[in-house]
Amino acid sequence: VNPQPVFSVSLNGSTYGPQAGGHTVTACNNNNYSFTLAGVSAGTLPLVGTIRVWDGAIGTGTAGPMFTDTINSIGDLIYAAPSGSVNAGTWSVEFLSVTDANGCSADLTGGSMNFTFNVSDPSATTINQSICAPNSYTFDGQTLTTSGTYMDTLTNAAGCDSIITLNLTVNQPSATTITQTICAPNSYSFNGQSYNATGTYTATLTNAAGCDSVITLNLTVVDVQITQEPSSSLSLVEGTTGSLSVTATGATTYEWQVLLSGTWTSLSNGATYSGATTSALGITAALSLNGFQYRVVVTGAAGCSDTSQTSTLTVTPALSRVIRIDALTACIGDTIDVPLEAEDFVGVSGLSLVIDYDGQSLSYQGYTSVGLNGGTLSVQGSATGSQVRLGWFDIVPSQLGDGQLLRLRFAVNGTSALTFDTQTSGNCELADSLGQVITGVSFVSGGVTAGGVTMSDTVEVCLGSTLNYGGQSFGTQGTYTVILPSTTGGCDTLVRLLVVVKQPSATTITQSICAPNSYSFNGQSYSATGTYTATLTNAVGCDSVITLNLTVNQPSASTINRSICLGDSLMFHGQAYTSSGTYTFTLTNAAGCDSVVTLNLIVSPNLGDSVASISIGVVQ
Repeated sequence: VNPQPVFSVSLNGSTYGPQAGGHTVTACNNNNYSFTLAGVSAGTLPLVGTIRVWDGAIGTGTAGPMFTDTINSIGDLIYAAPSGSVNAGTWSVEFLSVTDANGCSADLTGGSMNFTFNVSDPSATTINQSICAPNSYTFDGQTLTTSGTYMDTLTNAAGCDSIITLNLTVNQPSATTITQTICAPNSYSFNGQSYNATGTYTATLTNAAGCDSVITLNLTVVDVQITQEPSSSLSLVEGTTGSLSVTATGATTYEWQVLLSGTWTSLSNGATYSGATTSALGITAALSLNGFQYRVVVTGAAGCSDTSQTSTLTVTPALSRVIRIDALTACIGDTIDVPLEAEDFVGVSGLSLVIDYDGQSLSYQGYTSVGLNGGTLSVQGSATGSQVRLGWFDIVPSQLGDGQLLRLRFAVNGTSALTFDTQTSGNCELADSLGQVITGVSFVSGGVTAGGVTMSDTVEVCLGSTLNYGGQSFGTQGTYTVILPSTTGGCDTLVRLLVVVKQPSATTITQSICAPNSYSFNGQSYSATGTYTATLTNAVGCDSVITLNLTVNQPSASTINRSICLGDSLMFHGQAYTSSGTYTFTLTNAAGCDSVVTLNLIVSPNLGDSVASISIGVVQ
């Protein structure tokens, strides 16, 4: 082949030709390197060339595969080194021969090339990054919010790949709710603080992943507290019933206990105890319980509890306590003291009594204290006049025993019972020094029986008059009490006297008569005008004054003189008269009396032939 061709090769995009001393190439390990035909200075393609690549200097290194092929065009592959096989050092491309289409050959060994490779490794960087949601991480121009592995290939200082691997972990914040119940007065420690009130509290910490850990505490403080202790002591009489009570907040259960042989033992309901699991414990006293100690444990939600103080029971033998009103006899009109007596009046500090009676028969007048001289005593009659209320209290219990408490004073108007009002709660009670009601007390009622005679009488008296009854004068209507002294030495007679006042009456008679008549009035005849009176007795027995206003009217008389001619007639009072004569007629005048009219008629002989009829009116 003439002229002899000179080849140039391309190594990964860079073109190299024959050069003294060879070429220095910077290579990156793990990259793929290939030799391709970059150009040919002479000859006509296609050419059949024989080319060999050495790993080292020609003839000294490891020979690569022989390339014998037709070079049809620029860019044909000569040799491709396997990935990762390019090591630092000298590589050579040996051109051995070339034959063109005409069969002409040429020796190309002078056109061989040496390449010195400076091999640099590609770099790899791993970034392990953790973030907390909802934060994000920017990598390779992207905003990342999801856990995963992300890669980016850059170029390092050696010009090789710099592969950056991002291992991104997106951690989540955590939220924890703590629900806690404690008993007051305890407190709960949370985030370095102590809490003793019901509420919701929060704290923001850091969890194992380094993110926020929001902890919410729902704290319930159960306050079970006794606000009113049972009495420290309870005194009962054998056979009576008393109670111990407690008031507590937040309590749902109650457990009453008794101290037996040094151990607090729970009580149960039965003949001795009631309400053992309630706020009030009922105790039926027996002498065997004397000195027992009691307490109550109150429990609420979450098992929180409080325990009361100790109460000591004192039981005394039963007494036969009696409160009695004496039954007495008295005369009507007397004032009497009725004793109020007691039996076994011991250990009593309070007394309440209500005594009913007939307010028409007895009238309360006061009292005299006998055995209730200490403490505070109040005795009052009611506004209705039919009840006495008594109240007494002394901090020092009475030791009277048997005897009179006091005497009630009454004015006696009749017989009446004196009855204790035991039907109304609280009206009749005895109490000890602790205010506890003493049971088993008998209340015996009494009364006053009135001697003598009690009667009713009614008398009548006319208004303005008086009457004497039992030595007293009465002239006003009403009911009176009159005592008629006994004539035999016994009780007087009590008369409930009703005085009725009757009314007199008055009547006026107006009467007219005609003279000479007369008018009979109260047995007398009156014929003259005037006013006359008579006092009689009316239907109720009082004066009836009758007044007569009498008017005596007079009769009247008139005379008519007339003359007519013979043959004529005169009409008078409805009749025709033709003869001379005197005619009379009696009428009634304006006063209602007789009016006598007299007609004197004269009939004269005729002087001519004419005839006339004359009518005369009547003048009254």
